[in-house]
Amino acid sequence: MLDASDNPRELLGELSRLRRRARRSLVLPWFPLVCFGAVTVLGAGIIAATATSGLLIVWVTAGVAGLYATRRFYAARGTRLGVSPPVRTRHAALGLFSLCFVATLLAGWWGGQAAALMAPILTVLLGYAVLGWLNRDPRPPIAVAPAAAAGLTAAACGARPWLVEFTFGILLVAAGLTLRTIDARQRDNA
Repeated sequence: MLDASDNPRELLGELSRLRRRARRSLVLPWFPLVCFGAVTVLGAGIIAATATSGLLIVWVTAGVAGLYATRRFYAARGTRLGVSPPVRTRHAALGLFSLCFVATLLAGWWGGQAAALMAPILTVLLGYAVLGWLNRDPRPPIAVAPAAAAGLTAAACGARPWLVEFTFGILLVAAGLTLRTIDARQRDNA
């Protein structure tokens, strides 16, 4: 804890440590997992009702809304904690969403329905692995791995598209809530 009797170097060191801890907490991506997991579950309902015809419009609309909500969440959290999230995190989120969209279209065109279902799942897993590597934190890819494994297995086994989406989405929400619990405990122990 900071004390007025500490020397300036110790105070600056402590301030630097606290800033790193707050910034690390900012990049624990629980909110995007919950947000986009919920969008994926919504997409599963739309696929069940309309086949895949309405999914493109849902993903464009809900995806952009999800990116906006995620950006607002982290900006407000950064203001509250006194540090801003790293720019690379915002760029990674936008890049990951764009890559998922393109991968889905290309995989569906070249490989059919199962490939179109698998492409975004693999992209999300790869994206979280890269994000974990950039932030030197293995928790995000570890949290996403069960959702990805379940979604890929369902798609590979020929499950109905809505079931693949629902499985992946609900497990992303669970992963996000798990990371949120870890994040809250981390802040409580700070």
